[in-house]
Amino acid sequence: MRVKKIDLIRYGHFSETSIEFPKVAAGTDFHLVFGPNEAGKSTARLALEDFFFGVPAQTPHGFKHGYNNLQIGATIESNEGEFDAIRRKGRTNTLRHRDKNAPVEEGEATLRRMLANSGPDFFKRMFSLDHQRLREGARTILDADDDIGRALFSATVGVDGLQDLLNRWKGEADLLWKQQGRTQKFHIARNEFERTKKIVDECSVKAGDWEALRDEYEQLETTRSDLVSQIRTLEPRQRKLIRIRRVKAKVTQYDQT
Repeated sequence: MRVKKIDLIRYGHFSETSIEFPKVAAGTDFHLVFGPNEAGKSTARLALEDFFFGVPAQTPHGFKHGYNNLQIGATIESNEGEFDAIRRKGRTNTLRHRDKNAPVEEGEATLRRMLANSGPDFFKRMFSLDHQRLREGARTILDADDDIGRALFSATVGVDGLQDLLNRWKGEADLLWKQQGRTQKFHIARNEFERTKKIVDECSVKAGDWEALRDEYEQLETTRSDLVSQIRTLEPRQRKLIRIRRVKAKVTQYDQT
């Protein structure tokens, strides 16, 4: 089975948008879809899931066109031939013909055969992975109650003695952090961080306080400049008064004589 085309007719922020995957004349039939963040790559991937298994009752992709107007089209190729239909949101008969508004007879059964009777969970894990699902899958394997998941993971990545490796990592984690025991490196580092942060907070000046101090400084600087000007104006008079006071006694004596 291969996907020939996906039509985002009314889905997410897309309207009448098609993504085609033509066959390669020679070489590997491999297609790479790329684009900037928020371009719609994940939306297109989820649209393919919804085409295969139906649009869920609670979907985040009806914000633009409304939940009842969602439509996804696709053209699928397989040994049985070409399957071309439109999927709408609903409870029954959601696979419709393109050229006529009528249900596709045995459409769901045809898709199941093309997917080798794979369910949505299997399809998502095997063919529709994203970063979040990779993390959830790894967590599910590592948190398994038995060793089957760990054995599968070990065989897949070629790691022998995975349990011993996990136990060693757990021991290293216990040295760094524990719920109890304040001598662990994590708690020591956290206490040092909190102490340093407190010092930084005490030495920090808020923007409002700094602006107030700056305004006060500018006012004081203006006052200082005015006082300097007044002093320079009064300095000649001061020198004159000093000379008068110095000769006053002799002038008085001469006057009396």
